[in-house]
Amino acid sequence: MKIIVTVIAFLLLAACTKNTETILHSRCGGNICCLKSLDIIEKNSYTIAADNLCPEGKTLNGLNCPGAYKWCQ
Repeated sequence: MKIIVTVIAFLLLAACTKNTETILHSRCGGNICCLKSLDIIEKNSYTIAADNLCPEGKTLNGLNCPGAYKWCQ
């Protein structure tokens, strides 16, 4: 039973993550800087910086171009 619950939780998390990625990509509207920043975030498992702030111990980073997301690493 525990294995089944773990598998279901993993599948739900994967579905939610993919849905979030799709939503963020659609918000880029084809902006190359926006899309490139999301690619970097996804490939490195960074988090998007809310209001350009990062939790303690994390560093704010991002691309220096219009429309790019900032991330915490």
